[in-house]
Amino acid sequence: MKLTNAVLTLCCLFCLQIDRAFANPTHAVRGVVITTDGTVVPEFTVTVKHVVQKPELFTRKRFRNGEFTINGLTGDKYQLQISSPLYIATKLDFDFKADPRPTEYSIVILHTYRNEARYLPGAAYTVALKTLQQKIPAEAREAYLKGVDLHREGHLEEALMEYGRALRVYPNYVEALSDLGAIFILYNRP
Repeated sequence: MKLTNAVLTLCCLFCLQIDRAFANPTHAVRGVVITTDGTVVPEFTVTVKHVVQKPELFTRKRFRNGEFTINGLTGDKYQLQISSPLYIATKLDFDFKADPRPTEYSIVILHTYRNEARYLPGAAYTVALKTLQQKIPAEAREAYLKGVDLHREGHLEEALMEYGRALRVYPNYVEALSDLGAIFILYNRP
């Protein structure tokens, strides 16, 4: 009887150890969220989405002082959405089965919106009606018109140079900025 109990106990312990060996390993993702000038983002949110074919709830966690750690990821594919007020949100995709890259530490750079100053309390607008109604310097206007001619003729590299020259003279030149953006979209570099 004692031998039977001992064998039964050993079999149970052995089965428990096998069950643990075949369990899905958990993964952790750690990282830091910074701005384009290298400072850490003071507050941000990380939304963890498990990429599966069936509906599932998302986990949303809030972090401070730029660093985050997400533990207990047991599935294969995840998408992390990182967002913060005044910054453009970004996504990180992880496939732990197909891409066994080390996820020791991720560095995420959040970019500000172009008109960030209008959201700050007490700050003036950077692009306002008064700014748009200001007289554009002749040198900037001349460079812009030359860039438009080159753009129409299909000389995109030269047009980029002229738009850049116009923007160096007058940085708030909206027409030059939009035409410059159109060329970058053509080059698939938005």
